[in-house]
Amino acid sequence: MRKPFVVLGTVMALAVLPSYTSTASNTKFTDVEGHWFSESVANATTKGYVDGYEDGSFRPDLEVSRAEFVKMVVSFNKLPVERSGSGEWFDPYIKTAIDSGILSNSDFAQQDVHTPISRVEMAKISLRAVKSDFKNKPIDDATSMIEATQLGLVQGLAYGELSPKGQTTRAQSVTIVERILTAKAGGQLQVDQIAVVNAWLAKDRTNMFTKAPEIFGGEQRIALSSGNMSLITPDGNYKSTVDQIVVIDLADQLDPNLHLLGDVETLKWFNQSSQDSSPLIRNFRNSYILYFKGTVDYNKDTTKYDESIKTVLPVIKGFAGNVSELQEGKLSQPAVVFRNYIGDVPAIIVPKTGYTLANTITMGIIAPEIMPYKQPFTKTILSIDAPKIDTPPTAEQLKLNDDVQKRMKELEELAKKQLEAQKK
Repeated sequence: MRKPFVVLGTVMALAVLPSYTSTASNTKFTDVEGHWFSESVANATTKGYVDGYEDGSFRPDLEVSRAEFVKMVVSFNKLPVERSGSGEWFDPYIKTAIDSGILSNSDFAQQDVHTPISRVEMAKISLRAVKSDFKNKPIDDATSMIEATQLGLVQGLAYGELSPKGQTTRAQSVTIVERILTAKAGGQLQVDQIAVVNAWLAKDRTNMFTKAPEIFGGEQRIALSSGNMSLITPDGNYKSTVDQIVVIDLADQLDPNLHLLGDVETLKWFNQSSQDSSPLIRNFRNSYILYFKGTVDYNKDTTKYDESIKTVLPVIKGFAGNVSELQEGKLSQPAVVFRNYIGDVPAIIVPKTGYTLANTITMGIIAPEIMPYKQPFTKTILSIDAPKIDTPPTAEQLKLNDDVQKRMKELEELAKKQLEAQKK
């Protein structure tokens, strides 16, 4: 049987691992100093809630089970625990957590308490420990991550990634419990705004209504339906699925989702003429990118469906414009984004100005049908009302576009000079 996470205190007498030895609270662990969690571990150690191992380590990357995390929260909050001589070591802590309203039977099956706790399960327990509104209530995954990130209880990983199903480590669990105590004491927690954005993105499956309201209509906020995100061709031989439609602001170098595009310098938009002559998108920073996160589920007929296309193929309709303008290098309507060939990047570039809208905008994905199948099968994912009919660029907007491009060229020249200086 797995033994519980090392947590100290009079109510924690059974929480001793074979390799554990009690150390002084001011001990500097060999594997903690200089890491993001060092302060939380130091605080918890000083308070006598946690300690390390006999070799002087804290082992921050070890997983924490559901039972261990529940025990931590119950103990750190000094909730009364009625222990008995029978049953498992975790039974009284689970009972106290349920009775106090911080754990719901819907969070996980009690026979699976030895399973490593996920970040979203940790978020639910933490929320109920801090906010009475959530006590004794089941919380769906999306809501729990939104609320927990907005309160600062949960922060993102790299690029604000939430990883709700990801497992929780010793370092993370101690940090979360420290945040719970801080929040309950009326302290201010740091909020990871990128994680908040990604939490809402995970719930709605798109950020287009908040990121680009002038195009997609800020008043209407539609969550994409998970039941309407897959394309299956009539012959049943090809299937692709969209998970999210992410809007990226090319003019914002700090956009939290810019990393989805990889090296922006190598991306082009298709000018409806040739891939070789298509312009680089770096010269059109005053634009949005619609990135369709998704997968090709299967391709059972590679004679009909192009097997080189490894991503979903997005399509957007509802913008007027002439092909000749695209061929001349004028981005007056959405265009397909690619790197080496059409279909290698699941994205569309949309100019912020100079476009003309119809009454309705539709988005979807198409099947990569090989000629002579000239009319590819299309699946419409979303249909929305356009906020305005026509948005011709004003003199100020044109000047802004020129200024953005001029500034980007200046930054490129500066980067080249710095690179040359480093070589010298």
